[in-house]
Amino acid sequence: MRGAPAIIATVTLALFFHFGRLPGDRIEFEDAHVIHNGGELYPYVYQVARFLYRGGWLMKRGDSLSFLAKRGTYVLFYASAEPATIDIGGRSFPLEKAPTYNVTLVDVPATGRVTLRCLDGSINLDRMDRRD
Repeated sequence: MRGAPAIIATVTLALFFHFGRLPGDRIEFEDAHVIHNGGELYPYVYQVARFLYRGGWLMKRGDSLSFLAKRGTYVLFYASAEPATIDIGGRSFPLEKAPTYNVTLVDVPATGRVTLRCLDGSINLDRMDRRD
């Protein structure tokens, strides 16, 4: 029975690692699991009072990023000075001009690593929250 606490601790730790690697219900585009191919962080890392600003990742035509997500419908929070078009998992989503933050529904086709591409325009992606 001396080994029981060690076994319980090991199993508990393994469960934490397992569930910690699963996609969550919120994607913050500057998170560590997001792989960026172009674009830039907004607001900038060393901006004074950065915590007061909404933002995430600025993208322009040709930029992409990939992230872990669950299959389903998400609310995308974004801002854009011009109309933009993004592609998520092979499906295009036209986004209207949104000088202040706006929301739109987007579908993620499968659980796992998903790629989001900016096909046209430029966009400031804040986050995505899963609806279902």
